Amino acid sequence: MLVTEPLRICPIGTVLYPSGFAESGDAAFMHALKITMANKGLLWMLNVDNSAPQDTEAHQFPGIRNTLESWGVIPAESEKSEVAKLGFDVRKVCATSRDPITTCLDFLSFYNVDLVVLEARQHDSMISWFEKTIGQPISRVTGQPTLFIPKDVDGFVSKVDGSVRLTKILIPITGKPCARESFDFAQRLIQSLEQPHGTVTLLHVGTLDTLPHIEPPDVAGWTWFVQTLPGNPAETILQQADQLDVDLIVMTTDGPDRFLDNFLGTTSERVLRKSNCPIVVLPVEQIFSEEIP
Repeated sequence: MLVTEPLRICPIGTVLYPSGFAESGDAAFMHALKITMANKGLLWMLNVDNSAPQDTEAHQFPGIRNTLESWGVIPAESEKSEVAKLGFDVRKVCATSRDPITTCLDFLSFYNVDLVVLEARQHDSMISWFEKTIGQPISRVTGQPTLFIPKDVDGFVSKVDGSVRLTKILIPITGKPCARESFDFAQRLIQSLEQPHGTVTLLHVGTLDTLPHIEPPDVAGWTWFVQTLPGNPAETILQQADQLDVDLIVMTTDGPDRFLDNFLGTTSERVLRKSNCPIVVLPVEQIFSEEIP
């Protein structure tokens, strides 16, 4: 039986956006910026493109001020001081490694972050810019929550004005891993982005006999309901996500699902390959492994 405890809601204070010097219109960047703004936190922008010049000139990163100006948050042609008045911070780092996975893991071994935001380029053989390094030994498995924005999917943050449309969330639930982390993150996101109403579908792929005991949080204006369906977990999750037209899937994982380590072949990865909406992958705990020869 799954028994949830009272949730302690904390802000998503530090966000990491690994960037290949993408355009400021990149949806993953928009989500990273909006979530950081909403939580008045710190946004780390990490360049992992070894083909770009190794300096931190502002024009080489997605434009913070240009984006905020287009959203109408600050006036046109604003000074940097106008961004500082918004109450959040941005730090930019250029990496020198040719391996983006190693670069991210090295960074995360020194700095704690609450959320990593990545673009996921979906195709049959591999996913996104980490395709060359999946399956290689990773000595430091950090277990950060990661928000994947599928390429060519706008997500729940508007590129035009920065408004948020997050009214339908899907959370797959099983007996293990614990769904409490998903409840916690969904509530943090709902409240920090000030979403007044919506629905959260708690999807259990199985039977009523295997359905764990669930006590979802009480979030004003939001309805939480349970749905039980038979079938293949990944396929059923994708079908319901499309049928319900959800804005976000939040999944807890254990086993090999750590920060991009041994990611291929898991339920999360199979869902990510074909999802038409953003996905948050939440490891249930941080695990450190020894390097495999």
